[in-house]
Amino acid sequence: MEELRWVLIKSMVVLMIACGLVLGFGVWFADALQWPLLQAFKLIGDPDREILLRTDGPMNVFTFILQLAFFGGVGLSLPFVLYFAVSFIAPGLTDQEKNILKPVCLAILILFISGVALAFFLLLPFYLYVSLSFEQAFNFASLWTPVKYYGLVIWTVLGLGMLFQSPLVIILLIYLDIVSADRLRAGRRYAMFIILVISALITPGGDPLTLMVTALPLWGLYEGSLIVGARLRARRKFEEVDEATEEWK
Repeated sequence: MEELRWVLIKSMVVLMIACGLVLGFGVWFADALQWPLLQAFKLIGDPDREILLRTDGPMNVFTFILQLAFFGGVGLSLPFVLYFAVSFIAPGLTDQEKNILKPVCLAILILFISGVALAFFLLLPFYLYVSLSFEQAFNFASLWTPVKYYGLVIWTVLGLGMLFQSPLVIILLIYLDIVSADRLRAGRRYAMFIILVISALITPGGDPLTLMVTALPLWGLYEGSLIVGARLRARRKFEEVDEATEEWK
């Protein structure tokens, strides 16, 4: 319990330092998060348009600052928190379990970064492009607030980053023999339906283009997790049979 307490304390300290760092460079981070909107302006043929985000209340800017500092701090501190958690768990694991833990942690980071990159560099620019195109068609003025724009960016990026962790859950279920890969393959139609529903929920605009941009990578991850999970399960069965044979001898 004492070690767990120190893990929590170190994680909170790192989170506070990361939030302070984001707060200190808040203007730079805010400018960087405007990149999808700049790309959307280029796609509609207006690359020189100036970004004007308007506050609709005296406290709006403080809400934006807190939002940026907290979620930016969470993103920056995530690798350190993961390291602290692994360091806490590792002493109680066998050598074989430690060998499995290392690639799992690496996969968590890679999948999270992949989801964040897909949302930030592809999904958001396309959604904003579609939104701006419709606004031009109806002759509407873009009067977006910082809280709504940056909230859209942060929640879409974090949502897809977390959603990209789903293959690890599927692989773990197959590896522990809770569900078989063959059964999941037989239920592909249901999996595709669930993926489409989840994609529609996290897709900002809900238009078919951004929906497919979100759903196709998730479907690819689902199929890949079935292949990896089946191979790991077959390997575990082989090891269990080999151990049973050795015990019998």
